[in-house]
Amino acid sequence: MRRWQIAALGVAVGTTVFLGACENGTQEPTGPSADRGLVGAPEGPMMGIHWARGEHPGPASVHGRPQPGNMTWHNGAIMTSSRTYAIFWGSGAGAGDKTAGITAFLTNFGGSKYIHASTEYTGTNGTVGTGSAFVRSFTDGSAAPSNAPSVSAVQSEVCKVLSGAGVTPVADGIYNVYASTKRGGAGYCAWHSYGSCNGVPVQFAWYFNLDGDSGCDPGTPYGSYTSGQTNSQGLAAIANVTAHEVSETITDPRNGGWYDSQNGENADKCAWSFSPNNGGLVAFGNTTFKVQMEWSNAAFTAGTGYANRYSQKACLDGVVKY
Repeated sequence: MRRWQIAALGVAVGTTVFLGACENGTQEPTGPSADRGLVGAPEGPMMGIHWARGEHPGPASVHGRPQPGNMTWHNGAIMTSSRTYAIFWGSGAGAGDKTAGITAFLTNFGGSKYIHASTEYTGTNGTVGTGSAFVRSFTDGSAAPSNAPSVSAVQSEVCKVLSGAGVTPVADGIYNVYASTKRGGAGYCAWHSYGSCNGVPVQFAWYFNLDGDSGCDPGTPYGSYTSGQTNSQGLAAIANVTAHEVSETITDPRNGGWYDSQNGENADKCAWSFSPNNGGLVAFGNTTFKVQMEWSNAAFTAGTGYANRYSQKACLDGVVKY
């Protein structure tokens, strides 16, 4: 993950500056300094970008800079616990096994061995905990964006859905928005950010429809959310990126948590790196999903983790090491 870090020199106070926009008018993170806070943007930063395979080579190859080591704390809060929600936006967004599968994944995320990979990180409010409770899902049949949306558009969708359902937003909520929108030319699979609904702080994440998308496919085996049934490719793909975004949200919910000198969060630093155990499948209760490993500062310091794409032995898998 990289965040917008653009110096707005010589811009008059009060002027909104839009940089890095693509042709459809949405924010497309590009360049070596993406994405820690777009200067002047009327919305939160696009954080935790889960780049598609081959679309973003990572900080190690940007201008020849070496891959950073451990993450550092940026003087803000983490999430000591969380409540998760799923919003399926657009026609067919939760079709097939997606609604039931994501419900099973999020229901069993809290207390899993996998979430233990994040519990070494602390903030102003305490330590990342293992408690994460799935609350409910929503279906919004209105048209989802036809292209990659802005952060503010996703935040507006979260607030609209909650208001329409008469649900009060909660400050420890993580609202996962699974859309029918295909990735198209966007170079990423998902991202997370933050904002507020009716004055209540909220965290949320955006996910494309990844059916048939080889760039965001974790690969087989896909696992199973229910006995005797193999997860579909589309479910497997959004479960993997959900593991990425939720893990980053609990360790860096509002831009003051943990990331490295090139803005890589814990999931970014082990993206597309899967456990060498059990075919990469991780157990969440009675379900299994192939999800990426997560970075551990402690494991990197001790050299006891599994290697990421850059041969850094720092990744924990939720199977054997956590």
